[in-house]
Amino acid sequence: MSPITGILVVGRSYAISEKVQSRLNWRSDKMVLNSVPILCITFDELYERLDNRLKLFRPAYEIEEAGR
Repeated sequence: MSPITGILVVGRSYAISEKVQSRLNWRSDKMVLNSVPILCITFDELYERLDNRLKLFRPAYEIEEAGR
């Protein structure tokens, strides 16, 4: 996956139908603005992605703090 260079955040996952989710996925794959790919996700997906990234850094932080 290429680095995110643009992001469009819309609604909540529970409020989006399967058809609309399919359209968002298509847009994420196809949307380009000024040669920059745009990721289209819901607020819940954004939260989940950020939470997963933070979980990756927590063990490294704890190891670093233990060594101080």
